[in-house]
Amino acid sequence: IISIHQKDDKFYHGSLSRASKIENLKKTINYLLDNNYFVIRFISKVSEKMEFNNKSYLELLISNEKDKINQYFILKKSKLVICHQGGIHSYNQILDVPFLQINSVPININPTIKQKDMIILKKIYSKKNNRKMNIKDILENNLHLYTDNRTLKEKEVELIDNDEEEIFDAMIDILYKKENNLGEKFKSHFPDNISFKHSRSKLSPSFLEKNKYLIS
Repeated sequence: IISIHQKDDKFYHGSLSRASKIENLKKTINYLLDNNYFVIRFISKVSEKMEFNNKSYLELLISNEKDKINQYFILKKSKLVICHQGGIHSYNQILDVPFLQINSVPININPTIKQKDMIILKKIYSKKNNRKMNIKDILENNLHLYTDNRTLKEKEVELIDNDEEEIFDAMIDILYKKENNLGEKFKSHFPDNISFKHSRSKLSPSFLEKNKYLIS
């Protein structure tokens, strides 16, 4: 079982930081189905539906406490959980299951704690400087702490979702336990008083390889 929980734009009407385009998961889900995984996507009443011509894909509505109990036992039996920075991500701390957290922002709010966990980040684009911000820029502007709508407007920045390839490659990284040394180099930019530096979870090696500007 692979469990998926990603809030789309229809769910969030306030901050844009946790919403993302659900269609960017299609390539990942198709790969998992083609490789004989059973994929369960947890949805709400307003979630955008996805359709796959495969009986191993299930969308499960979570609307009450009984549903949440059922969800917990599904997560516990999963080989991998793919989620956003909210909702079921807090189960990471009590389940011995690898979590891949996608579209993560702000960086310092990272509940993934296990060495087998992995994250990829939303990119932050500076409209003022007409470029993506590296980790130094992010820290100087306190965007590792705050990415609410007001802050984004004040700082003249916008968030960029993880694209289809970034999510797919990160899924391959965590399923097949791929590594490189860029994650430690990335964390070395953080002062010791920032909790993200001490997380045992890893950044996806393929994500950092494609986004080396972050540590430039």
